[in-house]
Amino acid sequence: MTRGMRLPLQSNNDSKRWRLVSSRNGRNRDWLLWLDCVGGLLVGALVLCFHSWLSQIEGLPASTVVVMGGANLVYGFFSLFVTTRRVRPARLIQALAVANMFWLVVCVGVVVVWWDVVTLLGVSLIVGEGLYVATLGAVEWLWRDHLA
Repeated sequence: MTRGMRLPLQSNNDSKRWRLVSSRNGRNRDWLLWLDCVGGLLVGALVLCFHSWLSQIEGLPASTVVVMGGANLVYGFFSLFVTTRRVRPARLIQALAVANMFWLVVCVGVVVVWWDVVTLLGVSLIVGEGLYVATLGAVEWLWRDHLA
């Protein structure tokens, strides 16, 4: 194999567990941070653009949908700030991971507060988003040393 090529996965024969191969500078997992920031920005922008429609299909007040969209945008810009830094302090990676995991609590809280009016589709979308983002945060936490 040539010097510049990397395998995406490598088997550790001793434990038979798969792990991602780390590059020399530990930055081969940057795609995770890019997925995080682009996702936050894209979802935030789409939610704000279509908040009236989303409010109707989710059964939530428009103000709640706008706040959630705005929170996604703010998070997306913070994540972009962290992702584009040459040197990433571990504290910032940890902050991203914790914020992502906390978003599940926020999503469940929104569903609980608006339980009487939220639709089944709304519950699915909101809890699904929370689970996806919390999973992303858990992976960021596990890889925090490689992402910093």
